[in-house]
Amino acid sequence: KENFLEYLKVCKGIIIIAGHNTLSESIVFKKPALVLPFKHYVEHYINVYKLEDLIMVKDLQLVSKDEVEDSIKTFLNKINILEKNIKKLNINGDGASEAFEIIFKI
Repeated sequence: KENFLEYLKVCKGIIIIAGHNTLSESIVFKKPALVLPFKHYVEHYINVYKLEDLIMVKDLQLVSKDEVEDSIKTFLNKINILEKNIKKLNINGDGASEAFEIIFKI
């Protein structure tokens, strides 16, 4: 989507693959996520490692429509708990500003 971040800001939760950028943006914007890593794609598993309190991970090798629907229903039922956990994080999206401050102090 052209204005992806505008959609992300107003959504209740998102369903994504486990790419670094979108996963990071979901955390910065404090949005719970149902994350579907690609099987045998090591980067995806590294990206979701240790995030089980903030996101719901389901292997993308779902074999049936029923399993997909069950995963989405489970995610929607857990979304409030995930949202509370992610809002406890002290993370903001001002890394560029912080880098600027550090570089120009030197």
